[in-house]
Amino acid sequence: MTTATPSRQITRPRWLALALVLLPLAVAVWLYGRTLPLPYFWDDFPHYNFATAKSFVAIWTDVTGAPYYRPIIFTLYKILFGLLPPGQTAVPHLLVLLIHAANSALTGKLAGKLYRNGTPPARTAVELLAALLFVVYPFAALPVPHFAAAMHPLVTLFTLIGALAVLHYQATAVRRYLALALSAALLTPYVHEAGIMAGALLALVWLVADWRQAWRQKWVTAVLPLVSALYLPVWYAVPKSGNETVGRQIDSLELLFFKITFFFQAPTYPWQPLAKWFIDTRGWRDLTAIWLVGGAGLLLAALILGRGRQWAALGLGVGWTAVAMLPAVVALPYDYISISPRLLYFTGVGAAVMWATVIVTLAAPTGQGNGRAWWRWAAAGGLLVLTTAVPIRYVQREVDLHIFALTPLRQMSRIAQERPTNRDIVINTTNWLAYKKQWYPIGNDGLAVLAPYLNTQQLIHLNSGVDWPVTIATFPDLRPDLPDYYLATAEEDVDQWWHMELLTRQAYEHDGVWLTQFWADGRSQVVYAGSLQTGDDQPPVDYQANFDNAVFLTNSQYSLNDQTVTVNLDWIFTGPDPQATIFRHVLDCQGNLIGEGSGYALERMLPFTFLSPGDRIHDVKHINLETLPADGCLRVAVGLFRADGSRLTAYGADGRILPDASFILADQR
Repeated sequence: MTTATPSRQITRPRWLALALVLLPLAVAVWLYGRTLPLPYFWDDFPHYNFATAKSFVAIWTDVTGAPYYRPIIFTLYKILFGLLPPGQTAVPHLLVLLIHAANSALTGKLAGKLYRNGTPPARTAVELLAALLFVVYPFAALPVPHFAAAMHPLVTLFTLIGALAVLHYQATAVRRYLALALSAALLTPYVHEAGIMAGALLALVWLVADWRQAWRQKWVTAVLPLVSALYLPVWYAVPKSGNETVGRQIDSLELLFFKITFFFQAPTYPWQPLAKWFIDTRGWRDLTAIWLVGGAGLLLAALILGRGRQWAALGLGVGWTAVAMLPAVVALPYDYISISPRLLYFTGVGAAVMWATVIVTLAAPTGQGNGRAWWRWAAAGGLLVLTTAVPIRYVQREVDLHIFALTPLRQMSRIAQERPTNRDIVINTTNWLAYKKQWYPIGNDGLAVLAPYLNTQQLIHLNSGVDWPVTIATFPDLRPDLPDYYLATAEEDVDQWWHMELLTRQAYEHDGVWLTQFWADGRSQVVYAGSLQTGDDQPPVDYQANFDNAVFLTNSQYSLNDQTVTVNLDWIFTGPDPQATIFRHVLDCQGNLIGEGSGYALERMLPFTFLSPGDRIHDVKHINLETLPADGCLRVAVGLFRADGSRLTAYGADGRILPDASFILADQR
């Protein structure tokens, strides 16, 4: 029997096998570790509802209520959702991260087994580099942090296990490896419909590894795809609901070409940021840039691999994408595909194997007449940077976006657990967030927190276990214009936008008001803005300061946490309207202004204009300081000022006029 992996007899140090596991694991934790505490979002809610409502038997026999049949992944969902307390997302996210690291290690093993004619060190380099390329693969940036997209890493894991089993059988003729390969081909479609191509992918690996043996054992080549195809009659037999995203008609050739172009980004991913540059700066059409730039890169890969006689890596790099994309190309509309870079995860295996082999072949050529030269090392080094540094930065960028977009949801879920019966208002929470500058031509780099069929309350319930009676609203005047981001907030329909008068009316009927704050540097948080209540319209007997006998400050305090001063003020409005705004100045003990938080009460949402005499306002303001005084000494001064800059006269509790028309808060630290 012809052996497809001549290096199998070479004994290598154990540390190499360990490195193949630890390298992708360490890089995966480094890249994605910050996403472990992030909350469930988007499709997590319907997946939770479906998995918890169905029995284990029903998940396999009757999926009415869902448009797809994915019993293995939903069995996993049911186990985790059933075992874990609400909002404990770290374990599910860690599981997906570990699957991604395992996929990377297995991709490295696959690359090493397909490497031809090289020295053991070169083969080891191919393995480690392929593992590295897959763990930093840019299109993993969406499915890895999103538990609802776990089926994409999992279907890849099943397929890679089968692929390595095929190669072991090819090298040893041990039947248990064939049994494992057939089992992988059989089960993978039950993770996700894309897995119906698992058998064909295993056949592809079988062919590119040793086509002569594959010809002699044609029955293996034929059986592998057929075993995966057994999923089809089961899929048709199991009751399910319709899926409006699945195409009902044959696409035009133009749309078919668009779909193929989307998936062409997978094997040519190192070059596609350059294609995007041509689109943005030179006005090239998307399709032109993707095919010209990507095609040139693919041609370069073919030339290098051809000279090095690494045909297996080239065949897998192109063939894996071509086979893996077929279910999506056939069944899904282009409008759905074009905004779903997660679909490119499954196609990334071939790309990682191919480009790892290209780099090593370029640096350590194996073809006849290929001598080593400094320019080869330089070219290989440049290509290594292109295939690792750019994706690493892209993944970090996407992780930053996840944290930016999802931090408010995580904080609201915690607030719901702390105030489960409070009827609160949350203003301007995230619906969708995206970078204005994309790195790849086709695909959505943004993050949608809410699916069109969801509301924020449902996600809060999923992450807290609490049915928090919260009102979600958009207050456009307080939604920031972020220079590098597009931001959409929940309940942002123009007809439902809130304004100050509406906020005032609603605040009377709620226990508290919260505001989601966003900063241009990619930070977000939900802060308590305060509350509004009606009361006796008589002036209070006890107070700290009186401003023109129209507004009384009855209680005040501030606290310092890191570099944020939180100022709590209790006001009683007796009228008439002073037509004034509150100032809150943070001063050092020499009187220098070091922080300023001027604006209406309730984080600039509640002017005195719409209040009635006797109204009680609990006003909370968060003031970020750029620097702290060296001696740690600071003070907070509050008062009211008019549009022309003049201040309302401030009187102390003893009736005396206060200096600078301001009241100095007591130090509560």
